[in-house]
Amino acid sequence: MLSGLQWYDLCGYFGSTLFVIMYFLNIKGTVDTRGFLYPTTNLLGCCLMIASLWHDFNRAAFLIEVFWSLASIYGIIEVIWHRWRRR
Repeated sequence: MLSGLQWYDLCGYFGSTLFVIMYFLNIKGTVDTRGFLYPTTNLLGCCLMIASLWHDFNRAAFLIEVFWSLASIYGIIEVIWHRWRRR
C-alpha cells in the first residue's frame, strides 16, 4: 500500500493526521489552544497540506490552508507577544 505513495501523498496524510490529532486533544482538553504547541502544529499541518496540493492542485483546499496558516501564524505571534509582555 505504501509503495505507490509519493512524497506529496505522505505530506497530505501526515498533515491531515496532525489536524485530527490536535483537534481531538483540543476537544479532550489536553492541549491549550492559547499555547505555543497548538498553532505551531496547525501551521506545520497547513504547510504539509499545501505541499501535497502542489501535485493535485485544488483552489478551494489551497485557500482554506492559506487562511488556516494565517490564523496559526496569528496565534503564534499572540503567544510570543504575551510571553514577551510578561517579562
